[in-house]
Amino acid sequence: MKKGKWLAASLLVLLTMTGCGSKSLTCTSEANSLGMEMKSTISAKFKGDKLNSMNVTVDVKLPDSMKDQKKTIMESYEKENTVKDAKIKETKDGFKVEGSADAKSLGTENNAKYDDVKKVLESANYKCK
Repeated sequence: MKKGKWLAASLLVLLTMTGCGSKSLTCTSEANSLGMEMKSTISAKFKGDKLNSMNVTVDVKLPDSMKDQKKTIMESYEKENTVKDAKIKETKDGFKVEGSADAKSLGTENNAKYDDVKKVLESANYKCK
C-alpha cells in the first residue's frame, strides 16, 4: 500500500512540474509605420483553457533618417506605455519593448479562453501557432 501512495504522489509531482493541462500560443506580426519596421511577438500561456499570462515583445528598427531621434522616440514610447512592467531597451538599429502581465492585471481572469484569444490576435493580423 505504501508503494502505491508513493507512486501516486510521484506521478502528481511529475504532472505538476511538466505543466499538464497547460497550453501556450505564440503569435507574430510585422508592420511598418512612418518608416519604422516593427516585429511583434505575443506569447500567451493558458492554464487549462483560460489565459494565465502574456508576454509581449516589439522590436522596432528605425530607418537611417530617424536614428538621430532614437532617444526621443524611445521616451515617447515610455510615456505612452500602458503595461506596468514594460521595459524599453536600445538596440543597434532601434529599440525593443518587452512586457508581461498575468490574467488578473489584464482583467481577463475568467473570460479569456484559448480559442477566443487566438481569434482576436488573428483578426489583428497576427499569425499564430
